[in-house]
Amino acid sequence: MRWHVLENNKDGLIRHPRDGEAWKTFDLIHPEFSSDPQNVRLGLATDGFNPARTLSSSYSIWPVFLIPYNLPPWICMNHTSFIKSMIIPGKQDPGNNIDVYLKPLIEELQELWNGVDTYDSSLNENFRMRAALMWTITDFPGLGMLSGWNTHTGLACPTCNFDADPCGLQNCKKWCFMGHYHFLSRNHKFRLNRVRFDGNIEERNPFTVMVHLTVHLIEEAKLGGLVHYRYMYLVERELGHLKSFLRNKAQPEGSIVEGYLAEESLTFYSWYIEDIETRFNKTKRVCDDPIDNETSFVSSIFPQIGKPIGACSMFSLTPMAHRYVLLNCTIVTPFVE
Repeated sequence: MRWHVLENNKDGLIRHPRDGEAWKTFDLIHPEFSSDPQNVRLGLATDGFNPARTLSSSYSIWPVFLIPYNLPPWICMNHTSFIKSMIIPGKQDPGNNIDVYLKPLIEELQELWNGVDTYDSSLNENFRMRAALMWTITDFPGLGMLSGWNTHTGLACPTCNFDADPCGLQNCKKWCFMGHYHFLSRNHKFRLNRVRFDGNIEERNPFTVMVHLTVHLIEEAKLGGLVHYRYMYLVERELGHLKSFLRNKAQPEGSIVEGYLAEESLTFYSWYIEDIETRFNKTKRVCDDPIDNETSFVSSIFPQIGKPIGACSMFSLTPMAHRYVLLNCTIVTPFVE
C-alpha cells in the first residue's frame, strides 16, 4: 500500500494515477494527508447489470465498488483488489434516488477521512489510516445519476459545458456537437490539410455525445493517468463475475451477497493457512520473482541468470568449448595452478 511513495518515477512517464495532475494537485491541497504514505486513495465505480442473463427480463442491480489506488500497477485493477461495498437492489435503476442508497457509504467515507485505527502487518505496527475518494468511474448514464448532471441535452459534456457548440436536430430530437476544430492548436497541421478534410462524409457517426467525448481523452489522461485505471471494462468484467454467484433467481441480491461473502471467507482462510498450496500461494507458471542468492548456492560455472521456461534440452559441448569453459572459471583456477 506504500508503493506509490517508495517507487520513484525516474523518467517522468505516466504509468500510474500517482503520476497524473489530479493526484499531485490533491497532495498540494492536502499536505497532511499526503505526508503519510499509508493513507489510501480510492476510486468509486458503479454500473447496473441484469443478473438473469436474459434479455426478456429488465431486472437491474447496481453494485458499488471501491478501488484502492495505492497498489502497484500489476495489482491495482485485479479482481482481488475490487472492494464490493454495497449492492443497490432492483428491479429498476435507482435514478435520482441513488443518493439515498449511497448515504451509508458516504458516512463510512467521511469516517475514513477523519481516520480509523488500523494494523499494518508489513511494519508490524498500528497507525491512524485515512482514506480519500479521488474520482468516480461510471458510464454516461451512471454519471447522470451520481453527479446529477443532465446527460440528455446540448450541455451533456461535463468538460465543455457552456463552451460546447451543440446543434439540436428537430426531426429526430437529437443533439449534434459541432466545431471540433476549436480543440486544435493554432499551428496544428490539420487546419491546413484540405486534402483529407475536404467536406466529404466517409462514415456518418451517430448523433450522440459519446462521439464528442473523445476529444477530451488526452486531458483526462493527464489528469487521472492511463485509461486502464478509469474505464468501465474492468468494472463490467467484475459484474460478469458477480453473475456467477446467482443461485436463487427469486432473490438475486441475497444470492450474490452470499456468494461474495463465501468467496471472501475462503480467500481469507487460504492466505491464513500458508503450508497448504492454494491458487494464491502456488508457484506461477512463469514465475518472475527474484532469486535469493544469499540463501542458495550459486555455481560460477552455471550461474542462475534468468529462469528456465518450457522443457529442457540436452546437448554435448565440443572438446574446444569444454576446455574454454574449464580454463575461464574461477572455481577451477586452483586446480589449474
